[in-house]
Amino acid sequence: MWLRLAFVVTVLSITLDGASALAVPDALLPPAIAQNEGRPNRPDRGMQSWIGELNLTPDQMQRMQAIRSRYQNQISQRTQALRQAETELQQLMASNVDSNQIRAKHNQVQSLRQQLAQVRFEIMLEMREVLTPEQRRQLAERMTHRRQNFRDRRMR
Repeated sequence: MWLRLAFVVTVLSITLDGASALAVPDALLPPAIAQNEGRPNRPDRGMQSWIGELNLTPDQMQRMQAIRSRYQNQISQRTQALRQAETELQQLMASNVDSNQIRAKHNQVQSLRQQLAQVRFEIMLEMREVLTPEQRRQLAERMTHRRQNFRDRRMR
């Protein structure tokens, strides 16, 4: 969960020039998305309040929903493949296989992470285009604050 949150923070800081993550409230999403793809502890849950602060229009909310819906299968499939590869890597680490097999699996995990990151980045670019300049500024401020809090907690 922390890795995912850190990724979202990083991508958004790049994408929105120090900006933030964006989530559409579950009430506005189709049931399959609202259920968080079987992941009840998604970081998006904590970010839902941000959407209210941006005062999205109904059209903007609908466009955000369409973006998430369009990418839902890709995210789900890539996430599942990544989890499987990570499990296999853990099993290899505990086994007596040679280091080359472990390196190969690690490279596969890294590649899958990069693929997932690329899809998420594309989503964020599309979502960014839905926001007005003022909404982007508000989101950037919110995320800067969130990043600082995250850093402060890590240093403790």
